[in-house]
Amino acid sequence: MADLSRIKALELAIGLPFPKSYRQFLEEHKWVSHRPEWIVRANPDRWGVHGLFELDGGASYAQSDEAYRLVFDVIPNAFCPIGEDASGNLYLIDCRTEAGPIFWWDHERSAFSDGLESVSETFSKFLEDIAPE
Repeated sequence: MADLSRIKALELAIGLPFPKSYRQFLEEHKWVSHRPEWIVRANPDRWGVHGLFELDGGASYAQSDEAYRLVFDVIPNAFCPIGEDASGNLYLIDCRTEAGPIFWWDHERSAFSDGLESVSETFSKFLEDIAPE
C-alpha cells in the first residue's frame, strides 16, 4: 500500500492534487516491470510501457517522487511522471484537469521541442489501452 504522506508531499511539490483516478491507482499500485515491454495499443509501434511507478517502499527507480525529483526542472509545470518505457522516456500525467491526460515525454528532445506527445485523454483510458504485445 502506498505511503499517503508521500502522495501528499508529491502533490505539494507539483502544486496541484492528482486526478482522483490516478490518486486511487497510486494508493493501491505496486511497481511491476513488464518484460517484454507492454504496448499502448493506440500506437504500438511508438509507445511501449516498461513499468508504472509507485509510491511505496520499493526500489528508488520505481518511485514516482524519485522520478519527479530527477526531472521536475525539465518537464512542464503541473505534470508528474507516472511510468517509463524501456529507453527511459517518461509517461506524464497532466494534473491541471481532473481527467488527467497522459503524455509521452522524450528525454532526448531537441531544444526546439518540449518532447511531449499526447497518449490518452484520461488516466483511466490509458490504463485500459496498455496491454502485453
